[in-house]
Amino acid sequence: EKLMDAINYQEYIFPQNYCKLRCLENHDQPRAAALIPEEDRLRSWTAFSYFVRGTTLLYAGQEVCSTRQPSLFDRDTVDWNTGRDLTPLMRKLYAIKKRLPVTGAFHLDTQNGVVCASYKLPGETAVGVFPLDGHPGACPVPLSDGEYRDELAGAAVQVQAGSISVGTEPVILL
Repeated sequence: EKLMDAINYQEYIFPQNYCKLRCLENHDQPRAAALIPEEDRLRSWTAFSYFVRGTTLLYAGQEVCSTRQPSLFDRDTVDWNTGRDLTPLMRKLYAIKKRLPVTGAFHLDTQNGVVCASYKLPGETAVGVFPLDGHPGACPVPLSDGEYRDELAGAAVQVQAGSISVGTEPVILL
């Protein structure tokens, strides 16, 4: 929750058109796949890192869920044969990111380990729902009741009474 509060705070202290560099992992910390071994949670954190305002940075091997922390000072190649591959997800997220109304107001809400992120412009809203703790449940969303399309799964999502039912996978509604 502290991370979400800090991101919301940045919306108030940074200039309106800021573009921050965002990363899920870097050379100073253990790899994301080592900290988040559950596939669905790692997919949610990856989707969240793409959805939040700013430019998404990837660290060598992140796309294949590498758990080994590479050396910064020696030649250290990526093991591409980990048996895991987030590249298809990252391709979808990249295409979605280009369609986000990033000049709009951005806000995060957290409830029971599920983060709802939204961009709002007059007549346009984009919503991302990220079960970062890996638990399904209901999540309030800033959308009118009706049927929407999850841009990640391609499935229909029903908003009822201002809320959606979310499983363990991220959901992005444009």
